[in-house]
Amino acid sequence: MHELSLAVEVIHMAEGELVPGFSLKRITLSVGMLSSVNPDSLQFCLESLLEQKGHRSVQLELNRIEALLLCRDCGIQYKTADVYEPCPGCSSFHREVLSGRDLIIDSVEMTGEE
Repeated sequence: MHELSLAVEVIHMAEGELVPGFSLKRITLSVGMLSSVNPDSLQFCLESLLEQKGHRSVQLELNRIEALLLCRDCGIQYKTADVYEPCPGCSSFHREVLSGRDLIIDSVEMTGEE
């Protein structure tokens, strides 16, 4: 379950952004549909680790990024959730992944005294 190691890194990076006197409020992530990351497992790991580290009130937001592929034979771009799906225009498997393999920390929000 590589989601656990990903969750450890996400929290490490979020904590690295903390300003003294502030605490984590919200972490927003984008997870690509072709990233081989199970969003439910990642969320479970994040919630468990945050609670263990005393960040019980942190809100998590995980957004899915659709996969966008480019057919190298007919040139059309199409969205899919299945990398093994052929091009809807020409049924070719000769394509390039343009997006959907991402795991991005979109934002880390903090709360505290200014």
